[in-house]
Amino acid sequence: MVVFNNPFGSFHDMVAEAKEEREQLDRLLTVSSPRDSIAVLAVALAVLLLGMWLFLGSVSRSLTLDGVVLSEAEVSPNGTRSVQALVSVTRDAAAEVDAGASVAVLVQTVASPATLPGTVTAIEIANPANGLAEFASRVPVGLYRMEVELASAADFASLVGEPCQVVVELPATAPAALVW
Repeated sequence: MVVFNNPFGSFHDMVAEAKEEREQLDRLLTVSSPRDSIAVLAVALAVLLLGMWLFLGSVSRSLTLDGVVLSEAEVSPNGTRSVQALVSVTRDAAAEVDAGASVAVLVQTVASPATLPGTVTAIEIANPANGLAEFASRVPVGLYRMEVELASAADFASLVGEPCQVVVELPATAPAALVW
């Protein structure tokens, strides 16, 4: 058999070398010890649990809105009071706020901060021409009028015109819905 002189080695040597490299890679990818198997199973379990949580879990969310206390509404027949606030919110965020959502109205006064828990009874786009022009300059664009029925019947007539934050508890959602 005639073999040509090849400066880079023979064909058989190259094939043997490639075979050794493949076997070496196979050995690297093969889990050989029990500790390695446990580590691989632990990582797989963690990824599986994370995936399940993404689609089956729930995340509670809240939305904080800056605004101004507008006025005190009438006392309802069951003795509760409601307050109206002019809040700044984007249209998408306003769509997430439904009547019946739990809220906390945080009013920062000179004397002391006040937290007024309650529920949203209505949220609607505010028209600054309807007597809200004086408050519109204190709240950025995207104005909504929010009416909140308070859990306590405290008198807060002195809070009218004060800046406030309305913290709305939004419904819990799956974490995957927040990503996509």
